[in-house]
Amino acid sequence: MKNRYAFILMGILMLSIILTIIISGIPVIRNKLGSSSPVDGYKNIKNGINGIDSEEGTLFSGPGCTDEEISYSITKISENTSENEFIGNICVSKTIECSLTIENLDESKTGDFEIEFILINNNKIDSETIRQPIESKEEKSFKKTFNVQSQGQEGYANQELSCSYNLISIPTKKVC
Repeated sequence: MKNRYAFILMGILMLSIILTIIISGIPVIRNKLGSSSPVDGYKNIKNGINGIDSEEGTLFSGPGCTDEEISYSITKISENTSENEFIGNICVSKTIECSLTIENLDESKTGDFEIEFILINNNKIDSETIRQPIESKEEKSFKKTFNVQSQGQEGYANQELSCSYNLISIPTKKVC
């Protein structure tokens, strides 16, 4: 009789361990109020959210979740320089237009991209940051025009100037 009870207790213990493992493997969703619901988390994954944060502010949490930059491409990088005014053979006014296009390649995430355009010779002369939202699967042009005026042979307008850029901010999404 003792062996029978020991066997039953052992079976109940094993069953509870298996259920704990199964339940802990279901992703947990935390809503804005902070409550957790493994059942809702499972349902949402089955509905196609696949562990990525949704626009409603619902975030997946748990081991293995990371914030990753969304996919994008930068194309149509261009630079146009116009020398506007000379005194003798010295340029005293110049316009440099810097532009590029960013395409958001992500299937679902919209977000703000931030680019710093930099005007340089051998050093950084000027810069400006531009921020724009880009919808998923869309592209936008970023453009900055620098107007440079100076006097004399050593002035910036009389030097070779070029554009550069830095990516300051790229949208991210939570991936589990």
